[in-house]
Amino acid sequence: MVTRGTIGMQRYIHGKEEKLSTLIAGDSFGESTLLGEGSTEVSVIAQTPSRLYTLKRSRLLKMMAKDSELHGLLTYSDALQRSIHRPGQNDEP
Repeated sequence: MVTRGTIGMQRYIHGKEEKLSTLIAGDSFGESTLLGEGSTEVSVIAQTPSRLYTLKRSRLLKMMAKDSELHGLLTYSDALQRSIHRPGQNDEP
């Protein structure tokens, strides 16, 4: 989770950089990887001095098991992010 600064999110398709989004305080990333359904095909780079917090997968899964609302929100967020940043969606034929 980003708590301070600006983070650029990008990936490379056929050797070309594709900027995906800019993250600011309150934004998060990596949910797909933590939930075991994603990969690390996206890079994040601090654009300004930043502060980030991390969360171990085991801790997140325990929290989700105890809180059905959190589970639902993260599952929805993960599906939304994958639909927006799905590899290949902007590839040229």
